[in-house]
Amino acid sequence: MNRALGYPHAVLRRRKRAKPRGTAGFGDKALIRMIPMLDASIEKHPDDHEKLVHCHKARALARWAQGDVAGALEDADRTLALGPANPGDERAMTVVQASAVVKLSLASRYDEALDRLTEQPTTGLDVSNAQHMRLTRAELLMRLGRADEARAVLRETPIEVHPDQPRYAAALVGRAHLRLEIGDVAGALTDVDTALAHGVDDDDVGKTANLGAYCIAVLGLHDRLAEAQAWSDLACSPGLGGRQPGIAERETQAAVRTLAGRGAEAIPTLEEGLGFLERAGRSGVEMGWSHMFLARAHLDAGNSAEARRHAEAALERQAVSPVLDDVLARLDRAPD
Repeated sequence: MNRALGYPHAVLRRRKRAKPRGTAGFGDKALIRMIPMLDASIEKHPDDHEKLVHCHKARALARWAQGDVAGALEDADRTLALGPANPGDERAMTVVQASAVVKLSLASRYDEALDRLTEQPTTGLDVSNAQHMRLTRAELLMRLGRADEARAVLRETPIEVHPDQPRYAAALVGRAHLRLEIGDVAGALTDVDTALAHGVDDDDVGKTANLGAYCIAVLGLHDRLAEAQAWSDLACSPGLGGRQPGIAERETQAAVRTLAGRGAEAIPTLEEGLGFLERAGRSGVEMGWSHMFLARAHLDAGNSAEARRHAEAALERQAVSPVLDDVLARLDRAPD
C-alpha cells in the first residue's frame, strides 16, 4: 500500500491479468497473435461458409483482446450474419456485439443488441461470464432510459465471484459503473473501494481510479478530496494503459477541481464533457451531474445566470447530491 500521499493509495496496488478458460479480455497475447493468420484465412476462403464462421468468430475475440472494439464488432456482426451452427458461438458473438455497442455508445443499435442478448440463455456458463451478460443487459436498459428495469437486473445480479478468483475486482468495477449511472453513487464508491482493496488488473487501474474520483466528487466528500485528486491525476496520466486520457478522464479531473473550489478553470472541460454526453445520446442522472458541476463552476466564476440554468437542468434530471444542494443554497442568496 502506498502511503506517500498520507492515506492508503490502494489504486496503485495492481494484479497481473488472469482470465478463466473460455473467456477473452483485453491483453490476451495468444489470441492477438492469431490475427494475421485469421486475416489470411478469411481472404483465402471467401466461399467456405464453415471456415468463415470460425475465422470471423476467432478474430472477433482476438480483436476484442487487442482492444480493437470496432473491429471486434465488425467480426461479431459478420459471424452472426453468416449464422453460426453452434449455439455457444452464437451466444459468444452476441455478447461481444452487445459489449461493443455499449463501449462505442452506438445508440441506434441499443434496442437490437438488447433483444439479441435477452434471447440468449445463461445456462452452462461459469458465474463470471453469466454475470457479465446480465450486467451488459442492465447497461443497455439504462442507456435506453429504462432505469427501473436496469435496477431490477442489478438487484438480481449479486457479485457472486469469490474474492480469490481473478475477475472479482473487474466484476465489482463493472457493477460500480452501472450503479453510478442509475444514481446509486454511494454503492458505486463502495464497490470501487472494495475492488481497489482487493487489487485491480493493470489494464483496469485507470478506469477504476477515474470512477472512484468521480464518485467522490458527486458525493461532495471533501474529506476524501485529496484521494480524488490523486486518482483523477493518475487516470489522466499520459500513456496509462497504453492510451491517452479521454474526455471521461478529463471531465472527472475537472469535476474534482470544481469540488476543490477551482471551478472557473474547469468550465471548458466540463462543457466539452456535457457536449460528448449529448452527442452520445445519454440522458438522465449522468447528464444531471454534468450540469451540476457546470452550475458550481459558473457560480464560482461569478456567473449566477449560467449557474442557475445548469442547476435547473440538473434538478430536472434528478441529480441528487450535496454539491447541488450547496449550489442551490448559494443561488438562493445570490441577487437576481
